[in-house]
Amino acid sequence: MAVSKQAYPGLERLDPALRQSLIFLWDRIHALEGRTGDPTKFRGDIDLGGFSLRHMADAVANTDGLSLGAGLARFGPSVMQDELAASGSAPLNVNGLMGLLGEAQTMGITVIPDTQTTLPDPTTSIPFQVITWRGALYYLNTATNPPTWAILATGAITQNTHANRLTTFLPANYVDGTLYYETDRTTLFAVRTVATVKYWYYLAGVMRGTSIAPDTRPTDLTASADVGFRFQSTETHETFYWNGATWTLVSRRYPWRCQITLSGDQSVPDATPTLASFDTEWWNYTGMFAIGSPTKISIPTGAQAQPELWLVVAQAKWASNGVGRRDLEILYNGVQVAVTRQAALTTGEHGAQAVATIGGTSAGDYVEMTVTQTSGGALALKASTTWLSVVQIA
Repeated sequence: MAVSKQAYPGLERLDPALRQSLIFLWDRIHALEGRTGDPTKFRGDIDLGGFSLRHMADAVANTDGLSLGAGLARFGPSVMQDELAASGSAPLNVNGLMGLLGEAQTMGITVIPDTQTTLPDPTTSIPFQVITWRGALYYLNTATNPPTWAILATGAITQNTHANRLTTFLPANYVDGTLYYETDRTTLFAVRTVATVKYWYYLAGVMRGTSIAPDTRPTDLTASADVGFRFQSTETHETFYWNGATWTLVSRRYPWRCQITLSGDQSVPDATPTLASFDTEWWNYTGMFAIGSPTKISIPTGAQAQPELWLVVAQAKWASNGVGRRDLEILYNGVQVAVTRQAALTTGEHGAQAVATIGGTSAGDYVEMTVTQTSGGALALKASTTWLSVVQIA
């Protein structure tokens, strides 16, 4: 007979044969398993199976035992954390957790597409569910009867083009505070409600482009929603401010300036006022001089919102001739504003003269230089040392 593995204190006082019979009986009783009414079944072999202890419990319910080490290895907090981290950007939805109210909760966010015109039916939604729709977070408020969607947070940013903001992302479809970033104009807008009407209003950012030839400043800005809109010219480095009706110059990095000269001598007929015709730029800030208009330096149409002060300087150098006189004039929109006159040099040297003026000009004005000589024949206006200069000073 097998030796029992159980200890039964006190049996040592009994007759050995009786003691052995009782031990055998109690060993068999301890080996029984099951519930009331279940067929008697002896305990089966213990199968570690790597982790679990099988065939050691209720045969009908088929329950298993699990060691502490195996449970931690498969279901411990660190294992769950690693699995959640490995899920990447996949949504986390945990259903059936017990909440503060002792009922099953839902954690996670359901994304409602912007194309959906209304929020989901709150009467068929899960209590305390959180959703995001058109730039805002909502939660299902069950304190009301029937339940309603309540705003949890706003401020989500939508990125798209200016045209799509006007045609697709209509402000009436979004809650106040929703942000919109125009990717093509690099400006930021937000939804605001005024007198029950929603609109996008300008928040921040600077649009960049050309302010002259061509002028790419926006022409669709409104009198209220776009006040404060900033535009920076990539040509002039000027920054403009939209005041609701027109553009106002805010800042300028460099002054406007232009200086032009002759690449070759220009023949000037006797006793005939002649416009100097230039073909070479020493500096030409944002197209103030164009070869197609060789006599003019023009004030750019996008230069300023009000008249400003400009310094104009002209210099003429003549071929050597000792006869007659030499005149040099500055013209403003075709009208003489400064002139110098001197007699020809009789020493055989090249005669040079200069004249300057300061005046207020406006966008679209132009400056020219006229020369006259009375030597008795044609006389050359010398290259390089004959020039016209315009510089903004205030």
